[in-house]
Amino acid sequence: MRFAIIAAFVAGTALAAHAATCTITAAAVPVASQELLGVPGSLVGVQLPVTIDEAAGTFTVDFSSVPPAEFSLIGISSNLTLDKAGVVSGTLDAAGNVVLPNMIVAFTTEVTPAPISSPATLTSGLQAVTLTGTDYPTEGKALDFVTGTLKVAGQAVLLNAPTVGQVTTGCELACTLAPVPSKDALPKGSSLVAHGTIKPGTSSGTDVVGDAITLKATIKLGATPLDPTQDVLVQVALAGESILLIRAPAGALTGGKKLVATDDGGSTLHVVTGRKSVSNRNAPVSGTLSVAVSKKKLTLKLTHTGADLSKVTGAAPGTPATVAVGVGAITARDEVTIKPGKKKTALK
Repeated sequence: MRFAIIAAFVAGTALAAHAATCTITAAAVPVASQELLGVPGSLVGVQLPVTIDEAAGTFTVDFSSVPPAEFSLIGISSNLTLDKAGVVSGTLDAAGNVVLPNMIVAFTTEVTPAPISSPATLTSGLQAVTLTGTDYPTEGKALDFVTGTLKVAGQAVLLNAPTVGQVTTGCELACTLAPVPSKDALPKGSSLVAHGTIKPGTSSGTDVVGDAITLKATIKLGATPLDPTQDVLVQVALAGESILLIRAPAGALTGGKKLVATDDGGSTLHVVTGRKSVSNRNAPVSGTLSVAVSKKKLTLKLTHTGADLSKVTGAAPGTPATVAVGVGAITARDEVTIKPGKKKTALK
């Protein structure tokens, strides 16, 4: 009887973790601080071995047998050496969030004898890094449980890059996962419900006045805890284009059960994309982001002035837009509908 129980336990454990492959469909090495993008085309078609434990929500990728992939930046031949990352264990939830933490992204180049590497978290969500006062974002795509498509992306700051010295760099990988795991068997993911209003700013003379947005969002927490003392990013996107991306860097939100960041000038709440500019004159920016924390949810409120949201306010009634909130490595998204009005445009 005891043997039967042990055998059943072993069989159950074996079934809980199963093998899959994620076939790479696109790869890139972004060097956003230099406005460069390397394309290691030989990675397309490479099958990454993946092990998924649905009950535990673990997502493990074996990069150890991936061959070096050549790409070129400003005429310098380089190789992305994903095999240096080895086996990376991360997480997957029922919202399709994939996180591969502290993955070693390594390179060799024809002008440096030693490999260059840095740890980076690759995620299907929103992230950003800062170099010399400028934010550089990346964005992945959550696992599609119908098609198996997935994209993870992440960056780090390199202090010893050849030729250019300090740069941002990282890795973006899109792949198709097969077989696709059961969404119902995975740990629950966070979900987002958002709504808000946009009031267009009217510029006159030499004064540039940005649009004002008020956005309220509730994140119903999933299995993965969310810590708003980490990076918090709020995005409004239209047809896949990021129209507005605001970042409260780790530590910017302070307080107790209600965390608040207040800003006048963009030093606390960074406008990563979407600041209004006319003839090289930028609109003043200011705003407040608050996050109320409870056991089951995070409640966010963003009020901000200084953006250019004309693509949203100028969209046809009923046009869908996406509001996304990233907390740490996890991003929750909600599709809203644009409803123009005489004085304000609503997002519902």
